[in-house]
Amino acid sequence: MIADWRNQFEDDPEKAVADLFSGRAGVGSGLRLDIPELLYQEFPPLPQYEDKRKLLDKALLAWLHFMRRDYAKQVGRLGYNVYCKRICDGLISAQLLKLPTTIYQVREMFDNWLRWLKPLRLAPERDPALESWRLLTQLHVTMR
Repeated sequence: MIADWRNQFEDDPEKAVADLFSGRAGVGSGLRLDIPELLYQEFPPLPQYEDKRKLLDKALLAWLHFMRRDYAKQVGRLGYNVYCKRICDGLISAQLLKLPTTIYQVREMFDNWLRWLKPLRLAPERDPALESWRLLTQLHVTMR
């Protein structure tokens, strides 16, 4: 199953990331990994994965923007708990992988992101606003 997802990622990174976070990719449960750990295994911080990590960075940021823009529809469709869990997984993935474009964008628009994320807190272990703070403490990234 993971090989199918890898192929999809090669063809269309944004769709592959969306499918992974939605569960449509069907890869996480068989591997007993959460999405952030799965992504870290697939895109380790090694030179040979640099190009794929850049694609992942852009695709994850696009997915987060989509989830933010489409908030009401997504919460209505998924429910508050599932929506919140997916956002946390996205932010934890960006932390774990140290994705510079995503980190930069969250930092640049932090006030807007925080207004969106703060009300999503379900519990200390599922708090998107806290995950965004953790993301920003990972490293300082400047984009040129």
